[in-house]
Amino acid sequence: MRVLEAIRDRRSIKKFSERPVTREEIEELLEAAALAPNHRLTNPWRFYVLGPEARYQYGFALGARKAKKIEDPAAAQTMRENVANEHRALPGMIVFAVVETDNVEQREEDYAATLMAIQNFSLAAMELGLGTHIKTGAIMSDPAARAAARVQDNERIVAGHAVWQHENPEVIAEIADVRHTQVGTSVTTSSLAYYVQAAYRLPAPARLWKPYYRFEHIDIDSNDVVFADVPNLDVSIFGVRYDISTYVCIKTEGRIRRRAANLPWTNGWFSQIAFTF
Repeated sequence: MRVLEAIRDRRSIKKFSERPVTREEIEELLEAAALAPNHRLTNPWRFYVLGPEARYQYGFALGARKAKKIEDPAAAQTMRENVANEHRALPGMIVFAVVETDNVEQREEDYAATLMAIQNFSLAAMELGLGTHIKTGAIMSDPAARAAARVQDNERIVAGHAVWQHENPEVIAEIADVRHTQVGTSVTTSSLAYYVQAAYRLPAPARLWKPYYRFEHIDIDSNDVVFADVPNLDVSIFGVRYDISTYVCIKTEGRIRRRAANLPWTNGWFSQIAFTF
């Protein structure tokens, strides 16, 4: 993926799969973050990778802030627990902090450098096929949240960064039932067609590959004069797609099909270049 494509396509992803983000993936992302430009080479950023319990405590602190607006004690406790459990369930979460300094000019430069590190992190995640969601707000200065992340007294939290595998298995299907009534008669025909496709993008580093399977069926009513020249069809398609870029891919697939129940199955193999938008 080119840099411009990553910048253009990056979004905050709020739905995620349950696949954990691997240590190798996190290390690669943090290496990219640490390549951000920083004046005087201060390397002012600090990265805190939160485990399940630390995420729970961070989420509990956030839930406690939200619960302050709820008058019912039971509902407030439910809010705290729900937000805490949502954070515990995240496949990955990194807290970005910056080391504070008494030098006002350097403090501003270091803060800007840390923001650029966060951007590097997000764009690198795109390259690895991972989704991210940057979280900021008053929670960053909350003592309970700081304790959960274990940031030092001379550090300021800049953002919490959730990261996860953002592409779940893909299942799509369409069905059409076309009915024709012959003019001047009461004869009505019904012709049915449908397809079902399942696909799954492989995790990094094979993220550019997407295996898929597709079944298509066409059943033309024998009395349908409009579709009289359209043959019936049953076809199974299995293949793999490789993304060359955001907009173009190569697909290679095998097809097993027959035109009628009394006809033999025929096999074929096809390759094609396709647009993906």
